[in-house]
Amino acid sequence: MAEQRQRTRPDWLLLVLGLLTMWAAASVLTDGGFWIPGLDGRWLLAALSVVVGLGLLANSRQKRS
Repeated sequence: MAEQRQRTRPDWLLLVLGLLTMWAAASVLTDGGFWIPGLDGRWLLAALSVVVGLGLLANSRQKRS
């Protein structure tokens, strides 16, 4: 039997989290100089929490097969 290669798709969640982690590390290493001046980190964290919560809610509403 010939082995078939399965096409793997990138994991978008891990990609976004990795980019955010690199952005946070750059902000810490530059002592906040890399941060967007008008953006408060608390609002960013609150928005991220809302997005994750909505994603979990939408995922729980899907029917299981």
